[in-house]
Amino acid sequence: MLRSLLLAVRNAKLYPPGSKAIRVANEQAREGIDKFLEKNETLTIFHIKQALLVNGQRIDTGDFRFFAESFIKFLTRLDLQGLAFKKGLPQEELSVLLDYCGRLKGEKIDQRFWQRFSEEKGLSHIELSQIHYAVVAEPVEAPAQGEGEAEAKPEPAAEIAFRLAAAEQRLS
Repeated sequence: MLRSLLLAVRNAKLYPPGSKAIRVANEQAREGIDKFLEKNETLTIFHIKQALLVNGQRIDTGDFRFFAESFIKFLTRLDLQGLAFKKGLPQEELSVLLDYCGRLKGEKIDQRFWQRFSEEKGLSHIELSQIHYAVVAEPVEAPAQGEGEAEAKPEPAAEIAFRLAAAEQRLS
């Protein structure tokens, strides 16, 4: 099912809207989702710390590690923590999401991006959970400088990345 979702998004990047390759990939993605929804009202797929959770259960990705890692990268690129699909998912609703995800290029995704998208497109069978980042900065003391030394300023992005990595390690 993850593979079919990724394939549908990839096809949306490669082929013109409405092409047969896109339609077939979107239909296959929905068939995969529908198999899960035969026994459940909702299918949720979330990622937490590089692990996939399906309907709240951490899944062993050993047999399909490549697709799981690709799916996590896909969600991360879109600033999504996860997706939920509800029983009765219309093909058109899934196609709108997959096509848009495939064509999304470098747009700035702000805090309410996916909520606005869901409202604008009328998504009633798909819920998108967006990641909300908060940067917590600790004061950094500058080293004492001797005369004639140039002041070295850390790169802001590098400093933030370092702090986020350190915070993630503390959580592990």
